[in-house]
Amino acid sequence: MKLRLFTSTSSHIALRLGGGLLALLLLTSCSSKTDADRAQDVLVESLTAFYGGDIDAYISHSDFGSDYSAAKDSLVRLVLQRYVDQVAQKGGVKAIEPLDAEQQDDSTVLVSYALRFVNGGRETCIKQMRLRHGEWKMCVGE
Repeated sequence: MKLRLFTSTSSHIALRLGGGLLALLLLTSCSSKTDADRAQDVLVESLTAFYGGDIDAYISHSDFGSDYSAAKDSLVRLVLQRYVDQVAQKGGVKAIEPLDAEQQDDSTVLVSYALRFVNGGRETCIKQMRLRHGEWKMCVGE
């Protein structure tokens, strides 16, 4: 008989013995995710979409400030697409590594991360995240 352990990101652990379910345990962490953790997760999700060429997903996770207008939208999309194309010509992004997330106040988190490129290069960046209407957004242009 083989004992197998299956895990999932929702912190559920199921132990299986042979084909039958032996036990199901719900683990609760001593500390739940903080705002800084959630902001960091949104940043990684957004950058993953961005470097994968999904400009719409990147924009949906961005906060361009109060004076952003629809007229600027096409220009922003063009600039972002050109940047993604330049990165792709260099081989693309291999990994996005969150380094730190520092809560500044109730609605602001500074997230530092490293971009690892396919060609072996590495770039360290810091992005300010802001809580807007219950969602974490990357600050762009403010």
